[in-house]
Amino acid sequence: MLADTNDTSLLTMFWAIHAIQDDRAEFVKKSLFTYPPQAASTDMLTEYAAYQWDLEALITLMLNEPKSNLPPWLVRSPVNTRDFNGVANLVNTLRAVEDNSKQRAY
Repeated sequence: MLADTNDTSLLTMFWAIHAIQDDRAEFVKKSLFTYPPQAASTDMLTEYAAYQWDLEALITLMLNEPKSNLPPWLVRSPVNTRDFNGVANLVNTLRAVEDNSKQRAY
């Protein structure tokens, strides 16, 4: 997913998530990023919370993931970086991979 998405767009999306969860939602309105109003909260116990360590892990993966060299007809759809669900899907995938790797370790 990260290999098929523009890095600048991903970084903008990560910045927008951090901004709306850090009382800076007014700056996000200009970036055309859509999000549910409940996501604009500093409360890390809400179902919309994106933990900073998850965002940092995704940024690290993005920076270390080579970009796709596949022909256009084999490239997967890029992450929708203009919508909150784009980061939600990435975080959920990251957590699923982490959970799976923990289960295999035992």
